[in-house]
Amino acid sequence: MQLRDSIPKDAIVAPIKASKVAIAASKAVDKGELKPDFDPQLEKLVSSA
Repeated sequence: MQLRDSIPKDAIVAPIKASKVAIAASKAVDKGELKPDFDPQLEKLVSSA
């Protein structure tokens, strides 16, 4: 509370649209599907684990 109250309200900047999109993407459910640009070398490591 003290930190928030110590910052003037006009100094607080709302997040830009791009950061909102990134937050939404990071919260998306991962269904474990490989992406088309997935590195084949990493795919071998993942499938052997």
